Parts: sequence; C-alpha cells; structure tokens
Amino acid sequence: MTTYINPGPGIAIHQNVYKTPVDATTGEQVPSNFIAESAITNAIASVTAGKDPVLYVVKGHGEKDLSEALSTRLARTFYDVRDLGLAAAAGVPDDATIVALVSPQRDILPGEAEALSAFLRERGGKVLVMTDIGADPQPNVGRLLEGFGLVIRPWLVVERAGDRFL
Repeated sequence: MTTYINPGPGIAIHQNVYKTPVDATTGEQVPSNFIAESAITNAIASVTAGKDPVLYVVKGHGEKDLSEALSTRLARTFYDVRDLGLAAAAGVPDDATIVALVSPQRDILPGEAEALSAFLRERGGKVLVMTDIGADPQPNVGRLLEGFGLVIRPWLVVERAGDRFL
C-alpha cells in the first residue's frame, strides 16, 4: 500500500510499504530524520512570537524525568524547559505556557492542586498530567482533573504503529 502526502504546491511525496518517504517527482528516498523544514518553521515561529514558550515540569513528588527524545524534541521547537517546585512557589510562574506533572509517585498537596486549577481557569494555561498505570490513588490530582470533567482510569492505551506517538 502506498500513502500519498502533498505537503505543498509542486511537491509530491509518497511512502512505500516499508514506510520510507520517497519524493514522487524524482523517485529518490527522503531521509526520515530530515528535520530542516520543521527546524526552519519552528525558528520563524520563535522569532515572530517574541518569546519562547516555557514548560514547567513539577518536581517534589517523585516525578519521572522527561525522556531524552521528548527533551530533544522540545528543544528543537524552542521550548524553555524548567523545573517547578510548586509547593515552595507562590503559584505557577507568570511566564508559564504549560505545566507538566509527569507520573508523580506521591499525591500533590491541596495548595498545589489549587495553584494548577487557578492557572487553568484564570490564566487560560495548559496542564499535562501523566500517570502510571496501576499507580496508587492520588486524591488531589483526581479532584483537580474532576474539576475539568476528567477522570483517571486504570486503563492502558496501546499504539501499535511504531511511527506514531500518543
């Protein structure tokens, strides 16, 4: 099976059954790790936005570190990644674009949940919450999410295609 992709006028790329990108106009394989177009686009977006987006990663609850692959991808898209000790901070910093809670091993404190809720409700912020399957219940994280209509379920989501990410 061949999938045709049209990334723009005058350009035609298709992928063969081996998932190798091929330029349909020349028949040449296009390196799959070629990132120049996205690097240029991200650089233009960074310059025109005036400031780089800031991702704060909450620390203090036994959270996991971001993977090297994710850290590299964030750096390529000009994210400024910083640690956040939310319990010691006076809320989410003003320059935050997004806050990530990455698989905490212990529940967050009620005041931390309130700070994240205020960031979402009052400032229109974004929060990414990742949990481990089978993790101990975390009532404060659960209440935070329930306030936005979300519920943590002990389910596993599997993406079988190796070229896609969840």
